[in-house]
Amino acid sequence: MALSFRTTGINKSTRNRIILLVVIFLASLVFFYLILNHHSNPQTSEMSKPTLPTVSITTEGHSQLSLSGYRDRMAVSDIDDFVLPVGSDRKLSAQISTYGASVSKISYEIRSVEEGRMVSSEKVSDLSSKGDTVTFDTQLTNLLSADQTYVLVIRLRSNGDDVWYYTPLMLTANSHVGDMIDFMQDFHEKSLSDDNSSIGKYLETDTSQAAEESSDLTRVDIRSQIGDIALEGLTHKVTSSPVIRVTDIQDDTMTADLIYTIRIEKADYLARETYRVRYGSPRMYLLSYRRTLDVIPSKTTFSVKKNVLSVGVTSTDMNTVTNEAGSVAGFVQAGNLYEYIQNKTEITRIFSFGDDFSGDARIRNQDHEIRILNVDAAGSMDFAVYGYMNAGRHEGYNGVDLYHYDSATGIASEEGFIESRHSLAYIRENFSELLYRTPGGLLYLMQNGRLLSIDLSSGEADVLLKNIKHEQYSVSEDSRYIAWTRSTEPSDEIKVRDLASGKTFSIKPEGGDRLRVMCFMEDNLVYGTCHSASDEYMYKLTIMSFKNDRLTKLKDYEKNNIYIKSVTSDENAVKLERVRKDGDTYRAASSDTILNTLDTTKDIGASYGTDRTMGRIRTITLTSVSDDAAQKLRFADSRMVLTSSVISIDLYNK
Repeated sequence: MALSFRTTGINKSTRNRIILLVVIFLASLVFFYLILNHHSNPQTSEMSKPTLPTVSITTEGHSQLSLSGYRDRMAVSDIDDFVLPVGSDRKLSAQISTYGASVSKISYEIRSVEEGRMVSSEKVSDLSSKGDTVTFDTQLTNLLSADQTYVLVIRLRSNGDDVWYYTPLMLTANSHVGDMIDFMQDFHEKSLSDDNSSIGKYLETDTSQAAEESSDLTRVDIRSQIGDIALEGLTHKVTSSPVIRVTDIQDDTMTADLIYTIRIEKADYLARETYRVRYGSPRMYLLSYRRTLDVIPSKTTFSVKKNVLSVGVTSTDMNTVTNEAGSVAGFVQAGNLYEYIQNKTEITRIFSFGDDFSGDARIRNQDHEIRILNVDAAGSMDFAVYGYMNAGRHEGYNGVDLYHYDSATGIASEEGFIESRHSLAYIRENFSELLYRTPGGLLYLMQNGRLLSIDLSSGEADVLLKNIKHEQYSVSEDSRYIAWTRSTEPSDEIKVRDLASGKTFSIKPEGGDRLRVMCFMEDNLVYGTCHSASDEYMYKLTIMSFKNDRLTKLKDYEKNNIYIKSVTSDENAVKLERVRKDGDTYRAASSDTILNTLDTTKDIGASYGTDRTMGRIRTITLTSVSDDAAQKLRFADSRMVLTSSVISIDLYNK
């Protein structure tokens, strides 16, 4: 009997189809992985370290300033934060710290402040080099008038590129500048040493019990206890040579700052001492003294307990923005931008020019500020860095650098850089009042009486309003809304623009009344009503809110025979200066306050805490959580995607 065999299992045709499907499936996985990976992981880069030399100048026997270099010429008319005093001999010496860069072809010029007119121009031929320092001595022109301010502009070639340095300069008739700087430096050194008893005679110490109980080492002054000024009981060490900046000279009186870094216990701080001294013989007179400390954040300076994040010692109000839920906070400290996400117990350093505060004077330069534009529920944010760029692709330029931070990827993407030839003070005054970015990539800004809309993808700009004076408009706290009238006088219409949606609303008075824009209480508009365009005072105030793309009246404020002279906004309240009409005369009346009772976030944001060692510290309060135990923080640094995009707009055309 013949045997026959039958194959069991999957037949060959089916098996081949299964193999083909598996191959297609695996290939698809690889393909989609590569596509998704390509989109979610753009090429990132680190912020490059500073490369430009710095310049300090010796006059009256003292090295002063630490000037940062610019890669383009700057407007000289608004450089006025400090002044370089030069003695009657008109001699000065410049020390250039090269940090390894090549330096050649040095020249300088002196210009008038008002017109920028050239007073003198000189080439420097006699240079002295030692290590990473290049020095030269010179005697300034005899065309300078005493006690008049000029601008000294030093130009040099660094690694083949031109770099400019600027400082106001004054030929002073005061022959005691060197003596007063000597006094300041001696006071500084003795105040932080064990031999500090001799400074007591210059202090005006408040010995009351109240003063002792309110000791705050973050801000000491001429009325403080010697022990507080000397940081007694705390291990401390000055970690950088103080930079001297003279800010004012009047006859025999001078005001100056000493800026340095100091390590106290296990934390590093930026310190600023401000002196006002009058020359006297045999004794100097200390008219005022103040020292502030601002912590340089590190992993050891943060702590969190329940819903409160402790940032550390800061002497000034902290720029803090929270999301709507109060679960994420962005904040600025020591020129760096951080974010704290509560549900992750994580702090991310989103932006920084570098870490070496004590070793590199270029990192310590604080001539920039950071403005947080918005923070969403997940922790993504838009922000702007404006002023001088210490490092990176735009090192040596002034302007506004725009970024979007994506919390999901941990990447901060640069969206564009708007270059400026003006100082931080000018940008702060003329630029930063309104900065608003929409999700669609439009940037709105108010500058020199113009409301501009900039498309960040193309760099194109539109002028939405022009020739508008400050008293004609007001901007909401988050910059989303702007309200304005057609003239500085009370008007027959108020226009309100929602920059998020692009919609414009109109508010008109009844009868022959006229309206005046006053302020915003957060995002609620406050405006006044007058009987006529010539009226100086308002008989009524109205508060309007924006809900679902509609204007809604919240409140009318009107009192019999009472008129409002002025209105100021203060967080969740507006304060009214009032007058009472008596016949044809208006007499001063008591002030009044309107509170925003709908504000549910007043307990969220920047606040104060107390450290038993240092005194007052900055804290950030977020939404309440149930866990009352101290929590362990996680730390991260964002990655950066930098662009060479420069938005070329004539921002300063009036």
